[in-house]
Amino acid sequence: MPKNMTMKRFSFIYISLCLVLVLLVGLPTQAQTKRYDEYDPIADFYNSFWSKPLERLAMGKLNRLLVPKLKPKAKILDLMCGTGHIAAALHAQGYQMTGLDGSAKMLEFAKQNVPSMELWLKDARTFETRQKFDAVICMSDGLNHIMQLKGLTQAFTQVYKALKKGGRFVFDMNWEQRYIKGWNIRGARFEFKNSEGIFTSSYNRNTRQGTLKFWLYSPMDGSKKTWKRTQWELTQHCYTPAQIKQALEKAGFKKITVYEAAQDLDDQRNAGRAYYVCQK
Repeated sequence: MPKNMTMKRFSFIYISLCLVLVLLVGLPTQAQTKRYDEYDPIADFYNSFWSKPLERLAMGKLNRLLVPKLKPKAKILDLMCGTGHIAAALHAQGYQMTGLDGSAKMLEFAKQNVPSMELWLKDARTFETRQKFDAVICMSDGLNHIMQLKGLTQAFTQVYKALKKGGRFVFDMNWEQRYIKGWNIRGARFEFKNSEGIFTSSYNRNTRQGTLKFWLYSPMDGSKKTWKRTQWELTQHCYTPAQIKQALEKAGFKKITVYEAAQDLDDQRNAGRAYYVCQK
């Protein structure tokens, strides 16, 4: 057979195989290819204002629900680790921490807060690793930022793959009660460095979407006569308990225990926040 005919045949077979692959698995969706990087613009603000209070809240629950079940120097993956304050607290207890986040800016602060921690700039829905972990955590309602049930199931599936047999997955998510009671801030003012800002929160029961909006006003010069306005928006989706359980089971988890903050953990201030403890 002539050489050019062989090359044409090879090209035809290659293209055919690619088409079959597309038909079988589909083209990559935006959710599969785009990292969740919406926190990039507010990473500095998050690190300064939110990280420590969220760390105290998360560690109070982790010290109760996870830490007693861990061996010394256990390997833990902090999914959606943000600026790394929770990972830093666990690292201080002797655990081997790895942090994963979709925001490069958040990971810059995580590197400052836990210099020795391995950091992965990856999306929680599509990350892959050959490492196996004793535990995976995802705190501070990070998973509510995944806006589609398919994406949530993908994240749970990747976590299941990353766990050792018997490993635990501990995370929290906001239920609707928390959105209805807590996400109704009309205009809270704050000061950040030399800037002033306002943020609002709202919840749409029809779409089950929570929205946080920030406006930051920064002086253009020392006289504060001219100001620059910057605006950001963050969204969350409110899943039903049944949807979360279904997604976990589809990912492979069978041992699932749920603790509602107020009813089961005596934390009235965080009523509507649910803590999940799952075991592979």
